[in-house]
Amino acid sequence: MNRTANCLAKIERMNKALNHQEPDRVPISDFFWGSFIRRWREELKLPEDASPYNYYDLDWIVTTPNMDPFIRPFETVRENNEEVVIKTGFLATIRKRFDFPMPEWIAFDTDTIEKLENLVFDDPADPRRFFSAGDNQIAGVGDGFERNSQPWIDTVRKLRPDFPVYGSIIECSECLTRLIGQENFLFWLGMYPDRLGSVINRIGQFYLDSTRAQIKAAEGLLDGFVIWGDVAYKNSMLFDPEYWREYFRPWVKEIIDECHRHNLPVIYYGCGNVNAILLKLGEYDIEI
Repeated sequence: MNRTANCLAKIERMNKALNHQEPDRVPISDFFWGSFIRRWREELKLPEDASPYNYYDLDWIVTTPNMDPFIRPFETVRENNEEVVIKTGFLATIRKRFDFPMPEWIAFDTDTIEKLENLVFDDPADPRRFFSAGDNQIAGVGDGFERNSQPWIDTVRKLRPDFPVYGSIIECSECLTRLIGQENFLFWLGMYPDRLGSVINRIGQFYLDSTRAQIKAAEGLLDGFVIWGDVAYKNSMLFDPEYWREYFRPWVKEIIDECHRHNLPVIYYGCGNVNAILLKLGEYDIEI
């Protein structure tokens, strides 16, 4: 699987930037909503398979394996020409209007702290997460809707000749938002901080093991890693930064350390204004 000279230059550019060295220029890339890509193609009169990554020769791209706690096909509750309502591997019931940009979370099977404490996730290293096509919430339900997403490893191999390819994993807060909903997450954090913290530690172990399995499945094909999850909004954190440091930070650090053991640079994406936690990362010897 030969890589182009342009791709090798991008890898050097990315690695220098992430190691606080001066590259030939600042690396450029982005995450694109499907609705933006459709409008972009229409306005520029581009073919249906046109990609901003290729068109603008962007510097890196992120891939996402199946991170659902439970590996299962979407369960269709109802479907017509306007919308679909499904239950996913996060045990969440989601309504997706095809003409609206984002889905609506309707219900969560895990609607009590007791149910959350009793959940036992599927194997984080299950080969289906990496080598099989199938439904998964992160790839399939967003501003678009897709069933039977192609095997993750095929995506990695397809992109690798032209781009630095980064694997990715969600952090614990993103899992909780999708598993129990933002409202339950924040309420239970206030009502049962210690009990929720114990669950966070179990989820953290699950996604650390998922990271290890993903790196192993790639067999050296990844160039870096992204840890992502929405922990902040425009003004500040969604919850107490000290709670993040106590329960979420240790797992972010464990995942970063695991990636560094495989010489993979890491980008942490926390969404919103995360200064309250990033400004103190140096105190905890986290080098991203």
